[in-house]
Amino acid sequence: MSVRHLGWALGVAIAFAIALNFSTARPAALGRPGITPLPCAMQTWQPIDPKFEALPAARAFFGSYEGGLYRIEIPEHWNGELALYAHGYVPSTGARGSELRVGNSPIREHLIKEGIAWAASSYRCNGYVPGQGLVDTMALTELFARLNEGRQPQRVYLTGTSMGGHVTVLGMHEFPKAFAGGLAMCAAGPELFDFFAAVGAAAEVVTGKTFTLDTMQDDLAKMSDMLGKPPDYTERGRQLASVEIQISGGPRPFAAEGLASRFLGNINGAAIAGATAASFTTPVLTGADSGASYTVVVSNPVNSVTSAAAVLTVNAAVAPSITQQPASVSVRANDPASFSVIAGGTAPFTYQWQKNGVNLTDNYRISGSQTNVLTIGYATNTDSGNYQVLVTGTATTPSTIDVLTVTNRPSVAFNAAATGWTLSGTTTPPMAANRLELTSGLGGTARAAFLTEKQAIGTFYASFVYQTVSGAGGADGVTFCIQNQAANAVGGGGGGLGYGGITPSVALALNIYDPNTRGIRLLQNGTVTTPFTPITPVLVGGNANPIQVNLSYASGVLTAAFRDTVASSTFTTNFTVDIPAIVGGSTAFVGFTGADGGVVSTQVISNFSMSLPPVPIVTQSVSNSLVLKWPVALGAFLQSKSDLSSPAWSYSTATFRVVGDEARVTVSPLLGNQFYRLEIYP
Repeated sequence: MSVRHLGWALGVAIAFAIALNFSTARPAALGRPGITPLPCAMQTWQPIDPKFEALPAARAFFGSYEGGLYRIEIPEHWNGELALYAHGYVPSTGARGSELRVGNSPIREHLIKEGIAWAASSYRCNGYVPGQGLVDTMALTELFARLNEGRQPQRVYLTGTSMGGHVTVLGMHEFPKAFAGGLAMCAAGPELFDFFAAVGAAAEVVTGKTFTLDTMQDDLAKMSDMLGKPPDYTERGRQLASVEIQISGGPRPFAAEGLASRFLGNINGAAIAGATAASFTTPVLTGADSGASYTVVVSNPVNSVTSAAAVLTVNAAVAPSITQQPASVSVRANDPASFSVIAGGTAPFTYQWQKNGVNLTDNYRISGSQTNVLTIGYATNTDSGNYQVLVTGTATTPSTIDVLTVTNRPSVAFNAAATGWTLSGTTTPPMAANRLELTSGLGGTARAAFLTEKQAIGTFYASFVYQTVSGAGGADGVTFCIQNQAANAVGGGGGGLGYGGITPSVALALNIYDPNTRGIRLLQNGTVTTPFTPITPVLVGGNANPIQVNLSYASGVLTAAFRDTVASSTFTTNFTVDIPAIVGGSTAFVGFTGADGGVVSTQVISNFSMSLPPVPIVTQSVSNSLVLKWPVALGAFLQSKSDLSSPAWSYSTATFRVVGDEARVTVSPLLGNQFYRLEIYP
C-alpha cells in the first residue's frame, strides 16, 4: 500500500479573522435525479474549531454552515475569482471518526498571491462521500458572496485532492457550466477503483489464489511468492505485469519501470484513501495484518519519489494494566474535582468511570466519564463516594477504588465554639457569636486569632467593627493581619500589638496609645514602626465609639474606610502594596492580633466578614451558542433566570467544563432573554 500524495506545509503570518455562521441553502441545481448524494452515516458529528490565521494582505473567515465547517480567505486585491477546494477521504470510524475538520487549500499561497480567493468545507459528515462533498462544496459559493458584502465571484474553479479529486471530476461532469475550470489532484473515483478491481481479479486468475477478507494479508504474501518482485518476475509475474500495463493505457516508454513500485500494491487497492499527510495511523490491527508493506509517494509539481517499504509487525495483544492509579481527593463544595489513570497494554482502550459501582455519564457538570480523566466541574455534597474506572482493551481491568470527599466551606464568622479559627496568645482570646476580645484589661497581653484555612488574598473585601470598650487612655492596639507564618502565629505584647515578629506578613494596625500617636499604619513582616497617622475626625482610641472598618483590595491597592458609628464621622485612605508578593502566595492566613502592656485596655472586634469582590463573566459568542468564562479557582457556580423582576435565581444546567484554569459554561441554543450571575463562596 502507498500514500498517493502529500500536501505542502504552509507558513502563515497573522492578519485578522472573522468568525461567522450562516445557514446556507443547497444550490438549486443539485440533487436532481441521478446524483442525489448517499446519506451520511447515522452518528453524531463533533465540529472542531475551524479558526485559522489569514496570510498577509488577506482576510480570513471561518465558522459553521449547513454543509459543516468552512474556511474562506479573500485577498485584499481580489481579482474576482474563487477556487473551491474539496478535501480527501476522512474515515468515519475510529477514535476521531466523528470529528469534523476543515483544512486549507494546498495551493493557498499561490492563490492569494495571484489575487484569487479560496473556500473549503469539512463536509457535513466523514466517509467516502463524493456526492455530499460536492453539494457542500458548491454551497460555499453562496456563502462566499454573503461574507464578501454581496459581491459574487466572476469565475469559480473547482479543485480537490484524493476523494476531493473525485468530487472535482463529478462536479465538472454534472455541472460543466457552473465552473470556469477544474483541477483534480491525485483523484480517486470509479475509474481508479475499477482498475484496482481488475488487477485483483487478474491476479486471482494468474496465481489460482482467491482473496478472502479474513486471510487477505496471508493471500497477498502467497501471491507475492508466486509472482516474484520487479524486475525478477516469475512467468506468472510477467503475465500479471503485462495485464497491468495493458489496462492502464497500453505499452509506452518507461511503463515497466513505473510499474515496479506499484506492481504488488495495485493488487490490494494501492493508495490508502485519505492518507495524504506526512504520517499515517492504521485502523485497529489483527495478527493477519502482520507482514503488510507500506510505502509513501511524495510529490510536488516537479517530481514524485517513492519511499522504501516499511514492513508492519503485529505483536500479540496485551491485556490492559493501570500504570498510574487514581488517588483519593478531598475538595470543598463548588470546587472542581478530578480523577485520572494511565493505562498500559495493547491500545486502543475504552474507559468507564463508576461511582459506588454505578456507571457515570457526562452531563452539565461531569465530563470525561468515558476517558482516562474524570472531571466534576463543581462538586456538591452528593458527589462524595467511591470512584473507580474500568479500562477495557483485550480484557477489562478495574482501577483501585478511591474516595471523593466533599466538605462544606467553613464560615469566617466569629462563633462561641471558635470553629474555623485558631486562637493563640499569652491567654486565649475569648470568642463568642460575632465577637472577639483581643485584650481584656489584664495588661501584658498578646493575643491572635487566625482563620485555620488559608484564604484567597489576591483580591478581597473585608469588614469589621473595632471598639475600645474601655474608652480613651488605653493601650496598645490591634491589627488586621495577613500572614504565611502559621495559623497559631502570635507576636509581641505591648507596643508589638501582638504582631511584632510575624513574618512574612502585611498588617493594617490601629494604635490607641497616645505617646505613639493614636491612628493607623500599614506594617510589613512583623516590624512595628512609629509614629502612627491620625485619621481624624475618626478618633481611634479617643472614645468608646464603635468604628466600622471596610477594606477592599484589588490590583495592588488596599482601600481602608473608617466610620464612627455614633458620630458618623468618616475617613478613607489608600495603600499601594503587593500583598501576595510580600506574604509569598495568593493565599494566606487571615485574622487579627492585639496587645496591651503596662497601660491596659479592653479591645473588641465584632461582625467580621470577608468575601471576594464581584467577578465579571467573560462572554464569547460562537455560532448560536454563548460561552461564559471565569477563573475556576473562585469556587463559583452559575445561576440564571429569564426575568429580572423575579426574585428567584436557579442553578444553570448548561454544560459546565474546566479548561485549564478557566470554568466554562456553554449555553446553546440561544432562546429568548436569559440573565446570569455567579454565586461565589469565599
